Amino acid sequence: MKRKKIDIFKTIDNLLENLDKSKFTKNSIFSSLDDKIAFETKLLSAFQKYNAALYHKTNILRLIQEDTDKIITPTSKSSKQLPHGAKLTTNVSFTAEHYAFELTAFLAALRSSLDFLCWAAASFYPMYNGIRKSSKVIEMVEKKKMAGPLFDEVKNNISDLKYLIEYRDNIIHRCILCTIAGGESHTIGDITKSICYPVLIPVSPPVFIPDTRLIRSNIDAKKGLKTVRTEIYQDTSTHKKEIVDIDIKIDPIKGYISIEDFIQEQLSSFEIFFAQVIRRLNALDFKKQSK
Repeated sequence: MKRKKIDIFKTIDNLLENLDKSKFTKNSIFSSLDDKIAFETKLLSAFQKYNAALYHKTNILRLIQEDTDKIITPTSKSSKQLPHGAKLTTNVSFTAEHYAFELTAFLAALRSSLDFLCWAAASFYPMYNGIRKSSKVIEMVEKKKMAGPLFDEVKNNISDLKYLIEYRDNIIHRCILCTIAGGESHTIGDITKSICYPVLIPVSPPVFIPDTRLIRSNIDAKKGLKTVRTEIYQDTSTHKKEIVDIDIKIDPIKGYISIEDFIQEQLSSFEIFFAQVIRRLNALDFKKQSK
């Protein structure tokens, strides 16, 4: 079933409309205009960091297209045919650190958005008002020291949130991903077909990735990939089989994921969480919460 697209902007806009209408009352989380300004700043900062993640996603997809255009040549027939039965496969691999740079920025933006969102949510609870880090909120929810409608959303999504934080922390503080791009061409008879390798990253948050000059001199963009080639033939009038097409499929093996699938999964998961938290905030009508 196709997931309905979540409109984060509309969700926040509804909350901001109610924010403008909210009054300074005894039970309100706002005692002055400065309080409103501080809350709106946290909320819009969360939204802007989310937008930054979208920007880095766009950059990654653009880089993939640019590298694909460099590597891929259209399926073609050559006037120089290989000897009958001969098959030729050529490949190219190169380090592509621009993907690692953009992925690091993408995860940093999502983590920062999560921090601002949790900080805004904590504003509804006087006893939690000083908490600014999502990691602290997650820790307290796990220890059952935080409860209530808002923190139920953290509890319901805790595995995805911890995964995001761990992946981000590891590639920023503990290791550098050596992202690799490349592709290959297959020639059979007079037909040549090219395909680009997906840029792979580990599914599990990486703890340590060796990165030396020797390793970089022996890069292999096919590591973590499986290739399936299908050859399509037809019988000729002389009863010989003639190649008419080549179909190539390349997919990640278990333990790896393409970078574009990874960022889409992280965005989709985060957008659901983000929208649910904003709806919860809206339902609380800016009133102080005890639990």
